[in-house]
Amino acid sequence: GPDHPSALSSMTHLALIYLAQGRLEKAEALGAGALDLSTRSRGPNSSLTLEASDALAEVLLKRGKFAEAEPILRESLDARMHVVPVTWQTSYTRNMLGAALAGMKRYEEAEPLLTESYECLKHQEDRIPANGTLVLRGAGERLVELYTVWGKPAKAESWKQEVARAKTPASAP
Repeated sequence: GPDHPSALSSMTHLALIYLAQGRLEKAEALGAGALDLSTRSRGPNSSLTLEASDALAEVLLKRGKFAEAEPILRESLDARMHVVPVTWQTSYTRNMLGAALAGMKRYEEAEPLLTESYECLKHQEDRIPANGTLVLRGAGERLVELYTVWGKPAKAESWKQEVARAKTPASAP
């Protein structure tokens, strides 16, 4: 059925595939459906629910819907902090929350979330599945973007250099 763990996981992963393809409306609709089903059938602290929350938040960030992503990310981060606080997923959720706040021009709130999450992701890079370097690079790029739009070019340049030093994944062009 639709609330079976395999179905919920498949819905979330398909939403991320749509995101990667740029089919953002489909990704958002499917991600929202997966989150709703998972929350109702598995509860807010289920790993499936947290995965669906983060997937939907990624889509919302990509669509520039920062205010819509913020409460989803806050709930996900709160649940992750209670369930498994020291994982790369928790750090990535923190990073996305920082990105949402930066998108709403709440730079002072975003800065510690983005910097702390980058450092945690860097420390946990070897534990992140195959795309770990891409996750870390994306977190660094969010810091470059933050300092660029915030009007802090020296910090933006420093983070550009940090991102350039990050390992390049073997599959990257």
